[in-house]
Amino acid sequence: MDFTTLLPALEPRGEWLDSEAELVKLMEQDERWEDEGVDEVDSYEASGVATGAFRTPSGLVVGVRKFRHTEEQKKRGDELVEKYRTEGIELKAPLANIVGPGEDTETVAIYGGYDSEDAAVQDARRIMLRSVINRDVFSQAVGWNAEVVVLARGVDAFTIFRTHPGYRVDATVVEDVLLAYAQYAEAVDALANDLTLYDRMREFPAMTPKIIDAWLRRESAQALAGQARVSLEGALRAFSYQPSMSVADLARSLHTDRGNLSRLISKAAK
Repeated sequence: MDFTTLLPALEPRGEWLDSEAELVKLMEQDERWEDEGVDEVDSYEASGVATGAFRTPSGLVVGVRKFRHTEEQKKRGDELVEKYRTEGIELKAPLANIVGPGEDTETVAIYGGYDSEDAAVQDARRIMLRSVINRDVFSQAVGWNAEVVVLARGVDAFTIFRTHPGYRVDATVVEDVLLAYAQYAEAVDALANDLTLYDRMREFPAMTPKIIDAWLRRESAQALAGQARVSLEGALRAFSYQPSMSVADLARSLHTDRGNLSRLISKAAK
């Protein structure tokens, strides 16, 4: 995907602090934060990179940290994948979702000079979104020029980013995977609504608003439908092992055909 029009706007607004600065040394040692009066304002994580906005005695800062898996963690991951494979289950999740975040951590940048918490939080979001895009580690993304919606997966949660005119960035963190895709779809639909408002339609050539509207809504529907299929298959597989009610009662409550539901359960159980 081409994010050429967006990436320049995601550059940090804060001042990069020299690695020898005392504040940088403090931020690298989180065991000192409580005693030194460091409080987290907001933070985000995706695929081995985390950003956060913090209040410190010296002012507001934004930190960027990388997490790398140790050789021991990689070995443990391989062992778990093989263990589940022998049981007929293919683990296709990222290593962080199998063994947890990387234990080898490094603070790679600290930024300061913010005049408000909102400014620091916005920079933490910009840096995180830029990292996700540059490393091509997002799960879903769609948009129009610099207005985009991006879904990124972390160790314990998903983050939905949405950029606005003026390059403000919204971020919503959701733990449940299906709910994350549902909220991603809602954000895409909201973007479609905003782009096709009467005042904005005059910005585009004829017929372009209809293409934008249909394209974004198709993308949101496909993303949600795809994850719903995966989530349903997992839920039906679990149901086949330990049913909580009869298939007939389940079909009746779902207003669906019992035979069709039985076939889906059987397929999921394989």
